This record gives sequence, structure tokens and C-alpha cells, in this order.
Amino acid sequence: MRFITFLVASFIIWPSVFSVTPKDVCLKKITKLLSTFLTSLQLGKALDGMFTDGYNGNADFEDVLANVQDTIYSGLTNTQLMTAMNIMGGLNNDLGSADASTALENLMSAIQTALFPNAQKIFVKIQSMKTAGKPKAKCLQKGYKMMNKIFTKGKVKKILQQVKDSVGTKSWNSVQTRMSGVLKFSQYTLT
Repeated sequence: MRFITFLVASFIIWPSVFSVTPKDVCLKKITKLLSTFLTSLQLGKALDGMFTDGYNGNADFEDVLANVQDTIYSGLTNTQLMTAMNIMGGLNNDLGSADASTALENLMSAIQTALFPNAQKIFVKIQSMKTAGKPKAKCLQKGYKMMNKIFTKGKVKKILQQVKDSVGTKSWNSVQTRMSGVLKFSQYTLT
């Protein structure tokens, strides 16, 4: 009798203990394909905020990105802040402050341009689900599922190629060298 009780309990408990959510998959994909700079907790908080903005009807992508950046910046550890300062200091040494700022602006612009159409699709879907009366948790889960389909090695390579192209030949070596601990450029053959 104890064995049967154990077996039944195992089938009930096992899936909940070892279930992997779309959010878990997304966070793993990002750290595997793009960057390990943020912890899963930090990244999850930023993405939850982004999807929540979409759920709440904030369609201004620049506002959404500003909220994501605020969430990320406010949650950085001292070690992460030092890493960011070292990157900026290295870029300033290599390129001068004006060219370093331009390179970072171009890098962020390339990433935003690449992500905007996908974020827009996700937000439209989240809003349609909300309008249909789906609970917020289901809507956010759908956002993560959509992001998992979009976020592939090929897509990341394309984004990083756009980053390389946007910073220009003069700045690329510095950006690649200084940011190699933050963005996984070395995993991709960029032309």
C-alpha cells in the first residue's frame, strides 16, 4: 500500500517539481546565445516588466525599453557596475569619449531596431489575449513562448552582425574586445 501511495504522490508531485516554464527556457536561451552578464533573476524581472508594459497597453517601444533599462540598472550588483565602468573606460581609452559614446549609441540602436518588430508582435498578441479575458499570467507566458520561437541562434547572429555593422570598422575591434565578457560575439562568425 505504501508503494502505491508513493507512486501516486510521485506522479502528482514530480511534474510540478521538474516542470520548465517558457520563461525558464527563454532565460536559458538568452544566457546561452547572447549574454551571461545579467542573472536569471535580473533578466526575468526586466522581461516580466516589458511584457507587463505590453499587457498594460504601453505601445510606445521607447518607453518600454526605458522601463527595461531602469529595471536593469537599478538591479545591478557592484561587480556588474564595475564591469560596465571598465567597459566604458576601455572604450574611452581606445576610441576617445565621443567615438565611444557614438559606438554605444549605435550598438543600442541596432539592438532596438532588431527587436522592435518582434516586440510589437508579442505586445499585439498579449493585448488580444487580455481583451479576450485571459489572465495576466497566461498572457505573459504567451509572450515568453513567442520570444522562444523568435530567439534563435540565427536571429542572435543576425542581431550581432547588425551591431557590428552599426558601430563601424574603426570601433568594432574595441567594442568586440571590451564587450566580449558581456555579449557572446565569439560564438558567431560575423562578416
